[in-house]
Amino acid sequence: MNIIAILPTYRSSSFKGKVGGGEISNRLLLEGLAEKGHKVIIYTLCTDIKNFLEYHHNLRVVTPKDKLTLRGPLNKIIKILTFNRFIKNHLRNETPDIILTATYGLNFALSVGKSYNVPVGIFIRAMEHFRKNNSKNSLKNLIRYVLYGDISENKLKKVDFIIPNSFYMNEVSIKRVGEKYSDIIYPPFTFHQLMKAKRSELGFTIKEIYMVGNSYQKGVEILEFLASKFPSINFNVLGGKKLETDISTRKNNVSYYGWCDVTSVLAKNADLLIVPSVCEEAFGRVAVEGLASGVPVLGSNIGGIPEALSFESILLVKAGCVKSWHRVLSNIIEDPKPYIEASSRARDEIYKYSADNQIYKLDRLLENVSNRESQYYYE
Repeated sequence: MNIIAILPTYRSSSFKGKVGGGEISNRLLLEGLAEKGHKVIIYTLCTDIKNFLEYHHNLRVVTPKDKLTLRGPLNKIIKILTFNRFIKNHLRNETPDIILTATYGLNFALSVGKSYNVPVGIFIRAMEHFRKNNSKNSLKNLIRYVLYGDISENKLKKVDFIIPNSFYMNEVSIKRVGEKYSDIIYPPFTFHQLMKAKRSELGFTIKEIYMVGNSYQKGVEILEFLASKFPSINFNVLGGKKLETDISTRKNNVSYYGWCDVTSVLAKNADLLIVPSVCEEAFGRVAVEGLASGVPVLGSNIGGIPEALSFESILLVKAGCVKSWHRVLSNIIEDPKPYIEASSRARDEIYKYSADNQIYKLDRLLENVSNRESQYYYE
């Protein structure tokens, strides 16, 4: 099968900067499809991979060349505005069977799908498609709307199939877009670094608490509140947007770090991971990374986080409620046994998220889509 993927960003596993969980998932899945013998061409606006390189077995990454006379934001804008034409020109000698995309690649994919009369599917890994007034609620979103077009649920209805990354996102999609051909493909994980629980409840003490992401939405203010209430414990924030890799700053008993290998850092240093998100997340990838590293995990009771923690109620905390977080943290310090046991049960379930399982499911989904009679929504 000839698979075309249209993704605004695509970085290799050797890239050292910040890469979001959705982008990591896209890469693992597409490389897995290539390993299964499918021909995969990825069109992207931003990559660390050399242009037109056969970077992986059966997988090719293609990106527009920079305009030599332009620099900075203007160069990026020109690339975005000419991206659709670039893809179609490059595809003249190709016969795509299916097109995959994600979030801001939606309109490019729909245009190419219409030109070649092939089905278009989208990975749904975030809430961007379902936010009200998506193009108007901030200057940043207005700029994105101008550059990438409408990505709201109305435009989402035009794709042929959807690929949600959790039961939660599947339910949201059905409610907002209606029934579509779909299958849940979880974020794929490679668990070569899977650890056993590092400590039993006997003699367990919490000295180092971690979270990932330093934004309000990720719940950093909750961590900072907890740090003020537990001054003898070190609190750590990984993946700060304004910090380069391996750079850290410290404020009282809170340390802020740049981008890093989350699972390795947690396995080596953490006694507890908290996922105190105050906004609904599609899936709790960080929670699974914590479980995989052998660390007890607490998470907010909203969005896809409960699913990532196997709906273990004792591990779930009322989202945005500092009193609830203070109470639960006090409880785990006083009596860690039930939390360690619940995390262990959740850890036993994470192999269903393995890359092999998710690649197999995606392969089956694409084969089924390619064999179906197309039901396009193009006007």
